[in-house]
Formats: sequence, structure tokens, C-alpha cells
Amino acid sequence: MPEIQAIVRYNSEACRAEREGRLDQAMLSLAMALRLAREIDRPRLEAHSKKHMGRIYARAGRPEEAELCFRMALRLRRVIENQGRPCFTGGG
Repeated sequence: MPEIQAIVRYNSEACRAEREGRLDQAMLSLAMALRLAREIDRPRLEAHSKKHMGRIYARAGRPEEAELCFRMALRLRRVIENQGRPCFTGGG
């Protein structure tokens, strides 16, 4: 699937830019990865990119934004984990 390859490429570009201290470019690449992950309904990839954004915000000294990204990534992961589990209503 070409979209997944593009998401992987955007995340790789973000890692490289982060290592080089180009945090704005890293965030731009991650924003592209997030947009594409949402478009193709891949919450696991969306959570990964959100978590990476949180790390960059933390590194940039922006703790509020970092916390928000981490919380969103965690929420996505919880949704993923709960998919496919039966819903018990307590009836009996």
C-alpha cells in the first residue's frame, strides 16, 4: 500500500530532522504522516506519529503540547486494544 510507505517515509524524515535539530521540519513531516494515517484509518500509525510529536515537543521545552500528544497517542492505543473485544452489558 503506497500510503503506508509514505507514512513510514515521513516518520523516517522526521527522525532524521530531529537528530539534526531541525524540529520544525520534523513536525512538518509528522503532520503529513498523521494526516495520511487518518485518511487511511490506521490508528496504530497515527498513535506512533503522535507519540513522536510528543517527544519533539518535550525536547523543544513545550511540555503542555508534549503532554497533549502523549495523551492522544495513549487514547488511540487504548482504542486499538479494545477493538475486537466483546462488549458485555451485564445481562444475565
